Amino acid sequence: MDAVANTFKIQVYILIGKAQYLQMIARQKAAALGIAGQTLQSDGELIDATYFAISSGKTESSEDVWGGKLDYLVPVASPGDLFASVLTGGFLTGDSLPMAMGRASYFVERCIKTTFSYSSDTRYGVMLEKELGALIDRQNVKDFSLL
Repeated sequence: MDAVANTFKIQVYILIGKAQYLQMIARQKAAALGIAGQTLQSDGELIDATYFAISSGKTESSEDVWGGKLDYLVPVASPGDLFASVLTGGFLTGDSLPMAMGRASYFVERCIKTTFSYSSDTRYGVMLEKELGALIDRQNVKDFSLL
């Protein structure tokens, strides 16, 4: 068995318990079986289903990454990746989990509000550049409580 997958399984057991873990696996299997045999196509051709781990708030176009235009690989907002980036940065600079989550939530919220205040096209992500100063200020974390 894959050591990484095994480690993940153990971590999930610890976090949610065996019964919930088995329910989650059953839902994942059902979802996979529900789409088995299907393919993603564009104009009758199989697509290039690329993947990358993180985009920091906005994906890139195929032209910017590979130099060739693919109509289905266009930039889109990806604020979840922005959250993950700030969360990771918080950990690396010594934040606890609640503090890092608070910092990431606060930053993403500010970026979204800024984007809408400028009436920007949200298909191109959020305006994080205007809010980068908020990451420098280590005192901006909202109140949090431990459960």
